[in-house]
Amino acid sequence: MPGPGPSSAALSEALDLQENFEQALASERQLYIEQLQEQSRQVLQEIERQRLLAHAENTKLEASIQRQQELVGVLRTVAANYIQAIDAHQTKIRSFWETERAEICGVLSAHKGQVACTVQAEMEAFMERATQRAKQQQDQLKLLLNAQLKSLEQTLSQLRGGDSDGGFVGALKLVAFSVAMLAVAVALHKQRN
Repeated sequence: MPGPGPSSAALSEALDLQENFEQALASERQLYIEQLQEQSRQVLQEIERQRLLAHAENTKLEASIQRQQELVGVLRTVAANYIQAIDAHQTKIRSFWETERAEICGVLSAHKGQVACTVQAEMEAFMERATQRAKQQQDQLKLLLNAQLKSLEQTLSQLRGGDSDGGFVGALKLVAFSVAMLAVAVALHKQRN
């Protein structure tokens, strides 16, 4: 059985690799979330501008509705990009596991014994947890985004049936509220992670 020195060094190296990778994932995920929040803020500002415009000039009703539909399209693209980013994180985790495991196991190959077995077991458990977390985040966020986007599209479809400026403005407020809820959902997702 090997002495404590080499085996301890191998264990430390393996754990350092895992920690560095998790930190890199966290930093990249933070960047995606900040970008999505900024885009959501800009969309909210534009919706408010369109609401005020429609209130002052209801003759531009059709053009305003069209603009709202375009904004929903922007949100759908943003949501799709964010979901794609989550998929990419999961792919990176799996890629890390496949490429780095061979290197780490190579370091440990000269140190047969309990330490090597423990490190391998810990890495396998880490991979399983990371994969499950990424999958859960992906599914939860898809449900949130799809629900918000569906609500937005239903509200916009009702705008065409409005017969008064007050009803139109009220519907636009619902659109703005739905977009705000989307931004809140993303913010809560950020806090949980």
